[in-house]
Order: sequence, then C-alpha cells, then structure tokens
Amino acid sequence: MHIHSLLLRAIRLAPFVAAAAFCASPSRAADLWNPGEYEWTMKTDADAPRTAKTCVTPEMAMMANGDSRSGREAAMKANKGRCSIQEYYVSGNKVTYQITCGDRVMASTTTFHGDSSEGDLTTTVANGGAVSHMHTTAKRLGACK
Repeated sequence: MHIHSLLLRAIRLAPFVAAAAFCASPSRAADLWNPGEYEWTMKTDADAPRTAKTCVTPEMAMMANGDSRSGREAAMKANKGRCSIQEYYVSGNKVTYQITCGDRVMASTTTFHGDSSEGDLTTTVANGGAVSHMHTTAKRLGACK
C-alpha cells in the first residue's frame, strides 16, 4: 500500500484513536483531553506533514481518563467490530494500544496534555509487508464547528 493511502487511513482512524483514549473514571484528577476541535499533524519518515481536523465531542470527553479495562471497553464499543484490539493500557497521561485492522497491525503510544497530545504510530502489513512510522501531534483549536 502506498504511503499516501496509509496516511489517509490514519486520518480516518484519528477519531477512533481519540475515542479509544476516552474512558470513564471519576478517580483521575485531570482530563487527558478536553472537548473541542483538534488539528492533527501527521508526519511519516518519507513524506511532508499532513493535517486533519477532528471534533472531540462532550460525549467523547465524558469517557475520558479511565483505566486500562474501561479504556479497552470504550475502544471496542467505538470500533464497532472493524478492528481487533490486542492491547490497551492507560498509565498516567499515556495511552498505549495495539490493534489489527485487516492485514495491518497498528501499535501506538500517545501522551496527552489536556489541550494537546503527541504520539507515535507504527503500522505493519502482515506477511513481511511494509512498515511505516508516523509521529502525530494534536492541538485544540477551540469549540467544534
């Protein structure tokens, strides 16, 4: 698969990634993410940075800041069976997961800072296929439009 196609797939998965990080737990002192419109910047090893916008709704934000179990459950619900979740961990302000979508395995670690985040995503195609690395950043722009 061409790197441009992988980038488009990552842009389409951005809302899932965001939703996967939002899980309910009243025990956390601060939100991992706040509701609003976010601009994502994605940079692969070989291509120029690309940007996309995603709205984090209040409903998504209400699920924020959970533990690994509730995070995995929320990710499975948001996923609607499109991908298989092998790992999902929440530790402090970091969310780490590994999912399989078709013939691709995606492993990600994202660090959240309330109104911003940064992370790395590695996508591997099964049976010795291509491996791509993407660094992502997101920043809150304001209310959703």
